[in-house]
This record gives sequence, structure tokens and C-alpha cells, in this order.
Amino acid sequence: MKGQELVDGKDRLLWWRMEHPGGLWALVLVDEAYAQDQGFDGIEASLEHGPRWRQWRSSRIALQLLWNVAADALGTNPYPIDLRKEPSGKPYLMNSGGVAVPVALAHTVGMGAAALADHHSLVGIGVDVERYSERFLRVVSRISCAEDIAKVQGCVTGALEAEAVVLIWVIKEACYKAALTQKGLFGKNQLITRIEKKEVSTALDEPKWTGCVESNPAEASECPYERIEFEAGSFSQGHALWYWAVAWRKG
Repeated sequence: MKGQELVDGKDRLLWWRMEHPGGLWALVLVDEAYAQDQGFDGIEASLEHGPRWRQWRSSRIALQLLWNVAADALGTNPYPIDLRKEPSGKPYLMNSGGVAVPVALAHTVGMGAAALADHHSLVGIGVDVERYSERFLRVVSRISCAEDIAKVQGCVTGALEAEAVVLIWVIKEACYKAALTQKGLFGKNQLITRIEKKEVSTALDEPKWTGCVESNPAEASECPYERIEFEAGSFSQGHALWYWAVAWRKG
């Protein structure tokens, strides 16, 4: 599966697919306005058709697009999407062979995302997407330590503190979803032990980063956090700046 972008006549992002270079996972981001016009089978909801429903729908449209592409590559029928949940609430897909495929969903105002574990070595996956806002500065003391901020700002050339905090948020949220257990594992309990900028060669030339998150010994001594790898990035759409992250855990 190759990367794909669909845009309208105003060069507005509609949906965008990305993949891990090693074939570990695939990701689809979907513009909320685009999602409202789609009518795939099996993902209608009885939720109120308000802002929260539109956000919810965008993540399910992302999952449908992702599953269709994966099924085409495998030569199998993509319908129906058999989306289930573990007792913990984590979603997964049951494929036609009766094998559970880890997936992750995320949505926010204007954008939905879905990630799928595309390799048998992965037993957990997480995803998050957020629009840049200075409101994240209000939660910086809750989700990160000075070491996190210094590492991320040093890796994101010319970034404002708020940009670094949004990136930290999506990374930690994605890692939280990918973790074996999610009890008490978010924010300062997680430490970004490695982050580095990734060389990219796409037409959009969007920045990307890769790294890993582990337990913060100073905060999570009673709740160890296994090492989780991540890839993150940002892109501009219209007048907005978006950050996304996919995290994965190997068996």
C-alpha cells in the first residue's frame, strides 16, 4: 500500500493514508467535512447528529477506508467491518480468518483517525490526532516533565512551547492506548526517552518524528510501563496545524 492523498478543488485535505516503512502499521486521517458526505455500510450510528457525532463518524470513516485498502491488498472482501472491544474497551477487528487485528481510533474537532496493526508482531496499537492550540499550555504541567519538553523542543526546530506540548500530548495519548494496561499510565508516568526527527521525502514535506516512551521511574514506580515505540508528524490544512501520532507495542 502506498501513501495516498485526496484533495478537493481548494486543495483541502480530505483523507490521507500513511504507513510505517517496515509495514508494521497503516494510518488514515479523515477530514470531518468529507466524512459527513460518506455512506459506508455498517458504520451508521444512533448518536445525535451534532458535533460529537460528526467527530465519531470521521474516525469510523477512517477505519472503513483503512480496512478497504488493506483488504484490497490482501485480495479479501472488506465487508463487513467486525469491530469489537476487549473487556478493557480497546477496539479490535476480527478478520475473515477469525484472527483479531488490533486497531485504534481517535477523533477531535475537524479530524478523525484510525490505525491498524499490519504485522503479526504487533499486539497493541494506539493513535491520536489534535489541532494545534495554545490551550494545551494549560495542561503541560499535568502531562509532561521538564525533560520531556526540553527533548521535544530540541527536536522540533523553531517550535513554540505550545507546539511542543501538542506533540507530547499526541505521542503520550497514542502510547497510552497501545499499552498492555492503561491503569494510571498517562502524563508524567510516561517519559519520552528518545525522539528524533525523521527524514521525509513526500510531496508535502511534512515533518515527522520517531522515538519511544517508557516508564518514568520518578512517577511510575508502582505501575511499570513497557517500552512503546511511536511515529508522529504534523501537517497544515487551511489555516490549521495538526499533529498526529501512532504508537505500537510488539509481542
